[in-house]
Amino acid sequence: MTMSREVRRVPANWEHPKNERGHIALFGGSFKESAANWDEEAAQWEKGFVRDYAVKGKGWKPKDTSSASQALV
Repeated sequence: MTMSREVRRVPANWEHPKNERGHIALFGGSFKESAANWDEEAAQWEKGFVRDYAVKGKGWKPKDTSSASQALV
């Protein structure tokens, strides 16, 4: 199976940047940091919470906020 350039969205000869330790992240951050955030969000989800992006830093709110938001309308 061959892949066309339209599907790849990168030049055919493009290679992911590497250093002596392996591939370099293109979007900043580290895998270790991303995995820790994922684990924290999974633990909060199990407790019944989701991230509250309205709060600066790391805020959490209950998963089911539909009744509370309906009351404010």
